[in-house]
Amino acid sequence: MTCELCDGPLHPTNTIGVCKRTLECIRENKRRHDIKRDVCGCGKPKRKGAKRCSECYRASLPDRRINEDGYVLVASYDHPRRSPRGPGRRGWVREHIVVMEGILGRYLLPGEEVHHKDTRRDNNEPGNLQLRIGRHGKGGVFACLDCGSHNIVAEEIA
Repeated sequence: MTCELCDGPLHPTNTIGVCKRTLECIRENKRRHDIKRDVCGCGKPKRKGAKRCSECYRASLPDRRINEDGYVLVASYDHPRRSPRGPGRRGWVREHIVVMEGILGRYLLPGEEVHHKDTRRDNNEPGNLQLRIGRHGKGGVFACLDCGSHNIVAEEIA
């Protein structure tokens, strides 16, 4: 007996008329067909029924938003301070933290906080941010316009 498709030898107990090698080839072609059908426009595989792969989906989501407290949040999948947390879950991190960590070249340590000098929570320019140890409270940073000193005492208006 020979295989109907490749004319190779068949095992005597084979009842389907197709050799093992041909069956493997058919299965492989089916897998290739399934993969072709489940491929994103970028060429990467996507989940069955999905419109695009996970990377293209993530790229289509907004990267920034402003929360109810006025802080700018940036999307992150791997930052230790992101919220909500979980492996592979998209979370949000306050942008001023990410900017300060970029300046420092490391993540913030426990107890370190970033302060906005001008008190505007959406102004995350590096020159407007200040690293502080411990809770820094609300308020701005004041400096003498003449000499730049921060050693300033508040006086009552007479």
